[in-house]
Amino acid sequence: MTLLLQFLSSLFNSRPSTSGAVEGRFPPLPVQVEFIGRSASGKTTLDTALGQHVFPEQLPSGLQIAAPAGNPAAAIARIHRNLRRENDLQSSGMGTTVDDSGTTWMLADGELPRVKLTINECIGQVLMNPDASPEFRKIFQTYVDRLQQASAIWICIPWPNGHAKSCPQFHTDIQTAQICLRTALEAKALRGGTLSVCVLLTQIDRCAGSAEAAQRKLPDEELKKLLKPLVDTIRVSRVVNAAIILPVSAMGFSSVRDVGTTAVDSAPRAGSPPPAETAAAAARTSATLLKAGAQLTPFNLQSLVPWSILHAILPQNVDSHSGQATAMKHVVELLNSDLENLSGWHCQLR
Repeated sequence: MTLLLQFLSSLFNSRPSTSGAVEGRFPPLPVQVEFIGRSASGKTTLDTALGQHVFPEQLPSGLQIAAPAGNPAAAIARIHRNLRRENDLQSSGMGTTVDDSGTTWMLADGELPRVKLTINECIGQVLMNPDASPEFRKIFQTYVDRLQQASAIWICIPWPNGHAKSCPQFHTDIQTAQICLRTALEAKALRGGTLSVCVLLTQIDRCAGSAEAAQRKLPDEELKKLLKPLVDTIRVSRVVNAAIILPVSAMGFSSVRDVGTTAVDSAPRAGSPPPAETAAAAARTSATLLKAGAQLTPFNLQSLVPWSILHAILPQNVDSHSGQATAMKHVVELLNSDLENLSGWHCQLR
C-alpha cells in the first residue's frame, strides 16, 4: 500500500485535490484486458458472472463499473444475453465462443467516466489448434496482435476433474498459456510499456466442497508449485508491473451439479475435422451445470477488475499539471481502499 502511494505520488506529481478538478470531465484512460485460455476454461462464464452479478454492485468506495452511457440499447441487450447464458447453464451448458469481440465498460466516479475498460474474449478452439484452417490462422494472428496491445492479461487455467499434478491437460494448459504470455511480454519489451497479469485458477469449485476447504488445500506455496512455469515467466519479466494468482469460481460452490464428461472441442468451426493427432488428444473435462433454479454465485471475483484497472492505469502518462492528474489520483486512492476492503483469496507474485 505504502509503495503504491509513493509510486502514485511520483507518477502524477499532483497538487492537493480540489472539488472542481475532481469533478471535471476528461477523456477516460484506456485499459485493455485480453484473455488467455483454451476452450471450456471458464472464460465466457466468468465474463457473464462479472456483467450480471459483480458489476451491478457499487465498489465499497462508491466507484461503479457500468456500461457506457451513450448506448443504453446495447447495455440492455447485454443483460438479456447474459440471462440467456445463465439459463443455458441450467440445461445444456455454455456454448463455444465464436465471437472474440470485446465488451466495453466504464469505471465511473459518480456520473464521470474515468477509465474505459475493454475486455476482449478469445476463441479457445483457436488457441488449442491455431493451424487447423486458414480461418483459424487469421483469427490467431489477430489475437496475437491484440495481446501485444494489452494493458492486463487474464490467464484462465481450469481446475481439472481430479488431481491437477497428474492431469496432462492441466500441464498442457499451462504450457499453452506460457507461450501466449511470452508473446505479449516480448512485444511489450520491444515497444515499451508494462503489463499486469492475473493467473485465474478457474472452476476452483471442483477442487473441494467449499471455499474454506479449497483454501486449506491450496496455500500460496502449493499454488506457486502447481503453476510454476507461469510463475517463473512472470517473476523474471522486466515488463510485468504486478501479478497475482486468483483462484475463482464463476458459478460458485453451492450452485453446481456435475453431469459427467464432455470433449473439449478443438475442431475448426467450419466443420472440417481436426488433424488426427488433435482429435486423439482432445481433452475431456467435467461438464458442470447450474442446479435447477440456481443462478451464478461468483466466488472471489470481486477484486479482479479493480486490481486490473489499478495496475493498468498507474503506469499511464498523465500531465501532472492537469486536472486529470488530480482526478486520477483520487480514483487510484479509491481503488486502493476498495482492494483493502474486498481483500479475498489471492497469491501475490509481483
